[in-house]
Amino acid sequence: MTDHTFIAWIDESGDDGDKFGTGSSEFLVLSAVIGYEALAVNIDAAFDIASLVVQKPSPWKSKFIKTHDGHKWLVCSLLGMAGFHSAHILVHKHSIRDKRLRTDKNRLYSFVSKFLVERISWVCAHLDHPYAPGNRKCKIVFSEDKSRSYESFKDYVRKLQKNYDHNNSINWRYVHPDMITVEPANAGLGLMAADYHASAHGAALERKRHGATDDRFARLLCHTVHRDPEYGIVGIGYKLWPKDAESLVNHDSRLEWIRRI
Repeated sequence: MTDHTFIAWIDESGDDGDKFGTGSSEFLVLSAVIGYEALAVNIDAAFDIASLVVQKPSPWKSKFIKTHDGHKWLVCSLLGMAGFHSAHILVHKHSIRDKRLRTDKNRLYSFVSKFLVERISWVCAHLDHPYAPGNRKCKIVFSEDKSRSYESFKDYVRKLQKNYDHNNSINWRYVHPDMITVEPANAGLGLMAADYHASAHGAALERKRHGATDDRFARLLCHTVHRDPEYGIVGIGYKLWPKDAESLVNHDSRLEWIRRI
């Protein structure tokens, strides 16, 4: 299936381990950068400008975690102006009660990725225009993690599509399981953009030494997050999961910047 109208790149920050206090992250963040395929050149341009400003070779090769803070600020600022939307699933692993999800990492990843695919379809529906080129479908590209079973996830999406009214709110006008792909993280700048989005949000949530977090870069990108005129941004572009974690928005200082959006 080709000739897609939309493109979504997906990456993650954190991990799905449960060895809290001994290396596992508190949050698993899944982020998608979503827009018209025809505008993908804007992502390339953002990184090209960053390369020019900091006098680095193009194409940009430095992932968020290996980038100087000043350069992170520049890249996130430019990505915020690239004309793409984003959506983020913020998984608070401490709050997961389902033992199957806590012990079966592929099951957990597939389950929460479903929420991201839902939001990708909502963004596409929001952006859709009758004169847009292509077949209205979205190509969904995951950044490869060799520990994941992406075929299992595609099978899960096929099951959801077959039972389209069961346990999902995916707009199937824009999503097809055969258009879900996986590529190496260094395959293109779209996945690099997803890395910056995911890692910026991970930095805002994960406590480091002395409990400090850094939300500077997430703030630069938060205006790209999909929102609904009626329901706002929490639960739409930002989804905290599981349900027990939703209350964190109201009282956890790490999420104050979301409350202010």
